[in-house]
Amino acid sequence: MRKALLDAKGVLAIPLTPFRESDESIDYGVLEKEIEFINRSDVKGICTPMISSEFMTLSESEREEMIRVPFRLAREDYIKVANVAACNINTALRYLEAGEKAGADAVISTPPYCGDLDANGISHYFGAIAEHTSLPVVIQNVGLPNTAQTPAQLLRLCESYPNIRWVKEEVVPPPLSIERLNSLRTDALEGIMSGYGGFYNLMDFANGAVGTIQACEFSDVTQRIWDLMYQGNERAARELHYLTLPMVQMELLYGPAFAKDMLVRRGIFKNRITRNKRAEISRAAVREFDRIWDLMEPLIENEGSAVRPAGREAMSAHRVAPRSAGKELYDAEGTF
Repeated sequence: MRKALLDAKGVLAIPLTPFRESDESIDYGVLEKEIEFINRSDVKGICTPMISSEFMTLSESEREEMIRVPFRLAREDYIKVANVAACNINTALRYLEAGEKAGADAVISTPPYCGDLDANGISHYFGAIAEHTSLPVVIQNVGLPNTAQTPAQLLRLCESYPNIRWVKEEVVPPPLSIERLNSLRTDALEGIMSGYGGFYNLMDFANGAVGTIQACEFSDVTQRIWDLMYQGNERAARELHYLTLPMVQMELLYGPAFAKDMLVRRGIFKNRITRNKRAEISRAAVREFDRIWDLMEPLIENEGSAVRPAGREAMSAHRVAPRSAGKELYDAEGTF
């Protein structure tokens, strides 16, 4: 039975793609361990493979495997969203078919991320996806050149195709974009999801977002923030959210390299290898990773998902001396 996106009141976790050191192929043993971690995190579902999964560096068959395998391993009660974004309609439809076969409850896509489409071309692309499935279609609205859609354009797409009902709104600044979209929404738009690493979770919730789609390294903590907001405990949600902000800053700066570093420290990943490599991570950044780990570790249990209560005691518990683990890892491996 298809699960409803309206029940995604919190986090749809994005699995990162683990690569082997020997040849940068996907390490399916580590991927299984990662999905087991997501299952223990008590989030609302899984969305794969996304930018945090480095989907643009994956082959077409790897893209399909990063839908099939996580969906097979994910909890039965989890909402499953398949990313079908592609440079052209035919490839998007290939990923759509893979998602349907794997049991997707919905699909998500950015506009084509290569080429130079105008608004009509983007509408044609999403229309083709919508017409080939009965699944709900989520538009991921990001600020890529020539692809960011205005609220009016998004609503026209929703009104033109009955199963285009959701938007993941990330055009910078995301909270204002969500606020503008929500202020103009009609019955054609069923719901809004946020993202941007969870940086603006509190404002996104206040502006009408149902939940967030973000990388999984601390999705258990982020789900607790959303749970507290839905319970009306704004103070506790705010305190916990503020503790996570340094982590989100580093994720926005270093992307999957930072997220994989945190998963190594949580005992889930074996390495931090990324295909989509960014600038070399400096010693200063490694020290900052150490400090962030000191902030986050009291909130989590390694290889587990129990989130400890947030409040003044949790705040004071974070005033600890920085660790040297990151420096030792850096010295051993050179760079992340």
